[in-house]
Amino acid sequence: SMLYSPLGKRLPKYKNPKIELVFFMKKTKLINGKKATLRDIAEMAGVTQSTVSRILGGNPNFSASEKCRQKILKIAEEYGYQPKLSAKSLAMGKSYNINLILGNIARDLTNPSTAILIDTIARELKKNHYNLVITPITVSDKDTMTREVRKILGSASVDGTIISSGI
Repeated sequence: SMLYSPLGKRLPKYKNPKIELVFFMKKTKLINGKKATLRDIAEMAGVTQSTVSRILGGNPNFSASEKCRQKILKIAEEYGYQPKLSAKSLAMGKSYNINLILGNIARDLTNPSTAILIDTIARELKKNHYNLVITPITVSDKDTMTREVRKILGSASVDGTIISSGI
């Protein structure tokens, strides 16, 4: 499938000798110019919002027919439905974000072993429905760095923090 911007244009790749970033967004159908909501999917599938929520949330204690499950998943995929993390966060009292503090982002992201570690952390978090938030700290003296880390730890709306060994 092609990768598009919100305006429907094909997105380019931006290259750097050491880092390649690819910005992408799947082209999805809109309803009255807006993204599909849980209510929209429920109406299209002919089920309740709670049924859609439980199926898309992967609730293991919820029983539904495979036909119903597949219908909801197909509609959600077709319309690019993504649950609002802010609503889930509010309901669950969690942000579903884990912060990774890096002391030297250019060095850390271009070091193959660190890049593999970051990728592994991100994949494991994603399996458990968490996002990885990377926060670089770009100060050189130890006292300032300690203050910055404490400030981040006290103010970040994350459920946990990983501090790289370079700090």
